[in-house]
Amino acid sequence: MPKPYGVIKDYYPSAAFAGQMGTAIGAVGGADGLRNLAGSKIMATRPMNFQQLFDNFVAYIRTPANGLTWDGSGRGGTGSPMLDNDLTTGECAMFAAAFQILCWAPAPYGLGLPKTDFEFVSYTGNHRKGFVSNHPRAGVVRLLPNVAGQDLYLWANHKVVRYQGRYWDVMYNTSYANKEEMALYHVMPDEVVLNTEDVPVEHRGTYSMVEPLRGGQGLWFKETRPRVYEGPSTVMPF
Repeated sequence: MPKPYGVIKDYYPSAAFAGQMGTAIGAVGGADGLRNLAGSKIMATRPMNFQQLFDNFVAYIRTPANGLTWDGSGRGGTGSPMLDNDLTTGECAMFAAAFQILCWAPAPYGLGLPKTDFEFVSYTGNHRKGFVSNHPRAGVVRLLPNVAGQDLYLWANHKVVRYQGRYWDVMYNTSYANKEEMALYHVMPDEVVLNTEDVPVEHRGTYSMVEPLRGGQGLWFKETRPRVYEGPSTVMPF
């Protein structure tokens, strides 16, 4: 049976909505259960506009007591499972989609902004092969860097919400004038795999060249095991 935000994610004004929500609220234990949902707790902070909702959403997901975990390869892309307390771990899509739902969900479940003002955006870098971003050594919502010894994360893609001409990133608590600002380096199309017996063990891996955002010499990153990297290096192999 759908829960409240599972109903809301497909929202459009209709006579059936109130009945559907009544059934969904009953499924979570009535008014008390509704108040306990993550989505309701975020809206209980009473954001009055988009910026306040953005700030309050970021504060909620970054509060350790709320038990959320950003998993770079997790699930939960629709967002409603997080808002309904069904998922506490997911990829960036879960968090971005959850935020977007709260933006346009009708009051009191969200801000009630026009749904058509929002776009869910997946960025894969200039060459559609991924990109490298800055990522705090201490982690963000329990997700640590995936480049050894560096404050960096190499992404296949990253999800954000476009609103009023800017790209809003709830995971990194920032916004961008254009998608390219997410990247420190862009992964280039070709990769080199060195895994044969004649390659020293310490040099084995999958090498990807990256293009610095502001120009300059290309650099190399090495994938030593799935989604774990070393680099950047000016030489290859390393």
